[in-house]
Amino acid sequence: MTAQLIRIVHTRRAGTLLEGSRKNDGVFELVRPHGFRYFRSLGQLGIQQSRDKAAQTWKINSAAEALRAAGWTVVIEINEDVRRSFAEAEEERYERAEDRAARFGEYADSAAGRSAAAWKRGHQIADGIPLGQPILRGHHSERRARRDQERIDTAMRAHIDEGDRAGHWAGRAQSAAAYKKFRTNPGVTLRRIEKLEAEARRVEKWLAGQSAGGYHRSDTAELNRERAELAEELAYWREVIADAERRGFKVWGPADFAKGDFVNTGGTWYQVQRVNKKTLTIPHIHGGVGVPVLRQDSKEKGRGGYTIPYDSVQGWASAEDVARLEATEAESEAERTVCPHCVRVANGQKRFSEARGMCTVCGYAKPRNFQQAPAREPEVSGHQEQTEQAPPPAEVQAPAVETCPMCHSTQWQAKARVCAHCHHNPQLGVTPSTE
Repeated sequence: MTAQLIRIVHTRRAGTLLEGSRKNDGVFELVRPHGFRYFRSLGQLGIQQSRDKAAQTWKINSAAEALRAAGWTVVIEINEDVRRSFAEAEEERYERAEDRAARFGEYADSAAGRSAAAWKRGHQIADGIPLGQPILRGHHSERRARRDQERIDTAMRAHIDEGDRAGHWAGRAQSAAAYKKFRTNPGVTLRRIEKLEAEARRVEKWLAGQSAGGYHRSDTAELNRERAELAEELAYWREVIADAERRGFKVWGPADFAKGDFVNTGGTWYQVQRVNKKTLTIPHIHGGVGVPVLRQDSKEKGRGGYTIPYDSVQGWASAEDVARLEATEAESEAERTVCPHCVRVANGQKRFSEARGMCTVCGYAKPRNFQQAPAREPEVSGHQEQTEQAPPPAEVQAPAVETCPMCHSTQWQAKARVCAHCHHNPQLGVTPSTE
């Protein structure tokens, strides 16, 4: 056999692909142990998940050696500069997720149809048998009765199996449909940005000849390429956060809190014990299950608290805000509704407090910012540490004032249409989130 030419080509845009192979020529069996797979959509062999990444030379070289040992002529071509932008790659991932969602949805519908058909088929046979009719052993009808029994059993098993299969594909379709939403979730994106910034700092140290991550790197060309790619990816995700802010998402930070303020996470308001650079110290969350407000216990002043990152913050409130929340909830016990989370075990009990925004038993909460109770006069710019005050009597309460549509703070300046707390300004086109 005349040796044919095999080309293994790698670019960051297309990944690692093998050219020159034909069906049943023995190449696939030789390169499969080295990470190569057949791509049906391309009609080629290649290495999975090799796009937008550096060449995996150990796999490429070992596959080339195996081919050469079998008599093939192999040429390796690697070009790391042929690449696509991060935005292009991300958009393709979203499109493929949409395609998967549609395809899995079709699989689920087909399986559900087969399940329903099997159920109908089994019941048609069973409906022809009188209720309670036994199999008459030795009677001429015994053979048919046993055949019907077997057919009913087969149909019911098919009904159950296809139903399970339909549930499996429906779950995968739901996950694929939610891919973009999860990928661009502001909290997830903020954590991703933090990791990318740390990686960018390591690259800068390596380029400067310093140790980072416990070791040194001297491949300057690859490091420069990584630096450019990290900068491009960071710019993309920062724009995702900027877009979320324009739609009303609040990026919380140390400047938004002071000791004594209250922070909402998981539907409970926790008193802030300490403001840190990346976290807030609050009373331990174990004490906040099913509780609307959790303050620092003076008896446990020496104990350390629990820290939460700023990306898990769901709202800010002052001591006065929380005092009004507690008063409002006490006055609205009759306004409770059925909790959607523990409805099966509640036996009709109305556990969900609309004023609190959470279930008073299981702790289920709707993510939201602080819902303003009967409001006070607008405050000056910037919030300070405040002491708790009892709500004024109903007959002397001040009339309700307009609050910030984004963070629901009373620091909303109605005339200027600017919030002194979260800096929301509708004049700049910012639309508060309704989620």
